[in-house]
Amino acid sequence: MMRFKTFIETEDAQEQEQLDESILRTGALTTYATKARSAGNKSEQAFKAARSELQRPLSDDTLETRVERIDKALDKMLEGLLHQREQIGNGVAVDYAGHTFAQRQSRKSR
Repeated sequence: MMRFKTFIETEDAQEQEQLDESILRTGALTTYATKARSAGNKSEQAFKAARSELQRPLSDDTLETRVERIDKALDKMLEGLLHQREQIGNGVAVDYAGHTFAQRQSRKSR
């Protein structure tokens, strides 16, 4: 039979471990969520820059300047797509981390 003092020490250690894991979980989820939001904002900025490049009404544009503007717009659009890919990856990391920590917590509570 376990002594009361040993029981209390064991409970304190388990509570501290759960607290530490909770802090790590919150930190990891917050970090990935922040990265996802930042990548989404960068994506939006790049797409707006591309649209702005194409919407400039210049009637005296030569063919060469129009091609340059289209080139710049395409470059910004591709940059935006790369940021979207980063955003999706960070969103998946948030989901994965959340599910992993929840599964660990579920196993511990059994």
